[in-house]
Amino acid sequence: MKENTFVDEKTGNIYQLIPEKAWDIAAATFSILYLVVMLAVFAGLLFAVLANQYLQENNPIYLLMAYTVIGGGLGGIINGIRSFIGWHADRRAFGRRYVWKYITLPLLGAVLAAMVYAFFRSGLVAFGGNLTPDDNFANQALGAFSIGALSGYGSHRVLKWLEEQVNKLFKLTGTVGVEAPDSKDKAKE
Repeated sequence: MKENTFVDEKTGNIYQLIPEKAWDIAAATFSILYLVVMLAVFAGLLFAVLANQYLQENNPIYLLMAYTVIGGGLGGIINGIRSFIGWHADRRAFGRRYVWKYITLPLLGAVLAAMVYAFFRSGLVAFGGNLTPDDNFANQALGAFSIGALSGYGSHRVLKWLEEQVNKLFKLTGTVGVEAPDSKDKAKE
């Protein structure tokens, strides 16, 4: 394999490595600074929720969702930092067009975490862990945080998994194999 290409171990895709230019380095610097700030924000939120847990004892779902969303944000941030290290620090091939990926990863992780946790809690998806309301709150909080962190970190796979769930849940019947009319034929008439 040539040194200017990279094979993604997960997908098998081959990428052409383009050396960074000044704008790419500036974008990489902005991206990592943003991720570090977001890491501090989400870590601060986690400690604030842990410290003020007694304020929301009458509403445990608030706390569980807070742990889930914070875990998702932290997972997305860790995913972004891992990606940054691989593309900028190791390969020196960071592309400035990916800045939006790094900006959205924490938010995407947080939202996906909430969605996945809702699927698990609703019973639409079977999960190996015990998430019953009879569990002690510490186990529920750790489970919520874990689901969130994994959802945020693996957001690419979670999006694919969610697509499968949508297809299963909202399966269309009677329309498979029906072709859409060709607009070119209408223009000829």
